[in-house]
Amino acid sequence: MTSKGPDVARSALIIVDMQNDFVHPDGGFAQRARENPEAKIDMPFLMATIPQVKRLTDAFRKAGRPVVYVAHVLKPDYSDAQFPYWRVTRQSEP
Repeated sequence: MTSKGPDVARSALIIVDMQNDFVHPDGGFAQRARENPEAKIDMPFLMATIPQVKRLTDAFRKAGRPVVYVAHVLKPDYSDAQFPYWRVTRQSEP
């Protein structure tokens, strides 16, 4: 019988953007959500991903499988940002 789903014995968990700026209630994303309610950013939903990611992380580590974190990092002046939105909205900030 062929197994459906990932082969955990050959898998790694890759966690992308699980950072304070994206999922913390005091992070930059939450600040944008408060300033721009029309954007309909669902912070409770985003914050609710934290325990699920922790559960998966714990399971992968228990199974001896790799856990890889990918962090979004920019220079403080956003000069290395590839997405033009950051340049436009951050130019006037100190």
